[in-house]
Amino acid sequence: ELEENDDCFTYDGSKGKCYPITSCISYYKPLLPKVKPKVCSWDGDTPQVCCPLVKKPSLEQTLRTLKPEKVSNEHTSEVLPDLHRFSPNILRCGTRKNGASFYIVGGNIAYQAKWPWIASIMIKRGESEFEHICGGNIISDFFILTAAHCFPQNADATKFMVGIGDNRLENTTKFQVEQIYTHPNYTSRLHYNDIALVQLEYGIRFTDTIRPICLPFSKDGKIEATFGDEASIAGWGHESYGGQTTNLLREASVNLISLDQCNKSYARLKSSKLTNGVTEKFICAGTEDGSRDSCSGDSGGPLVIKSNFSSSAETDSNFDGTYYQIGVISFGYQCALKDFPGVYTKVDSYLDWILSHVDLSESLTPPIIEL
Repeated sequence: ELEENDDCFTYDGSKGKCYPITSCISYYKPLLPKVKPKVCSWDGDTPQVCCPLVKKPSLEQTLRTLKPEKVSNEHTSEVLPDLHRFSPNILRCGTRKNGASFYIVGGNIAYQAKWPWIASIMIKRGESEFEHICGGNIISDFFILTAAHCFPQNADATKFMVGIGDNRLENTTKFQVEQIYTHPNYTSRLHYNDIALVQLEYGIRFTDTIRPICLPFSKDGKIEATFGDEASIAGWGHESYGGQTTNLLREASVNLISLDQCNKSYARLKSSKLTNGVTEKFICAGTEDGSRDSCSGDSGGPLVIKSNFSSSAETDSNFDGTYYQIGVISFGYQCALKDFPGVYTKVDSYLDWILSHVDLSESLTPPIIEL
């Protein structure tokens, strides 16, 4: 008998994973009446079935799909789509089970399923040995958003895995990384453009405990975060500067801090990696007393805010808001040091670059099942 997330093979010999049929049916169109799925096990009255793993379309297919159509008339020869005229966000992104209500310095252990979009970037140390090196966030069924500094130049993607779906690192479901895209203007000599996309070999099946975060598109009604607003961070990094790492996901709340205040702090360090200071492509966040912050090992993880705007035309009965990723954990000075807030790559400065690699329209998040 196979359990949920176990590897399996379908009747035609295709590779698959065991998922509740309610999750599988949302994604896999061949699972229609008269097509008998292979049952892995039963959870009460719900069968866990072998869902075929979905391969990413080829680059040629993707480019063909994303190529804009030309629209012409007597007044204009070509009209290109404005990416920010509409929200390409995935339906029901940024939603989680209500009441599922980061190691982060000064943080608390996060409840299971409170961060269904959180991911661990891992490096292989052996046949079945994986070491957590950075955080990340699920933004589609094939892509994780993280920091560029998590990877060496020309990193070998086959040496990296992504763990998702559980607060304990050892219990996460592991996915092989197929490709790593670091921002073309990133260099390890500087902190700027510290953002990367990790493409998985096989697609993620979204469930109540594995879901994508929303990206901060301006048409989502929002999400106008201002200085002083509360945001959240999460990760498996060090509990303190030079301290131990943790296998349990921890979270913390921080407040957004003005760039002016942030620059005053970091100007004192005279860092060669901040030649232009903390620019508008960053967000700073921390606490007045420095009691809560991200730390080593949290890099690449998300800075998240909550909005009461619904990313779905329908509102699930246990909807508790929509969560948007506004930042990627980039750098700081030591950890939770008073007057030195954490610095985050500002996601909405890189939306066009993200959309040049990720087709959000191909992902679908199922409604949250109320038990």
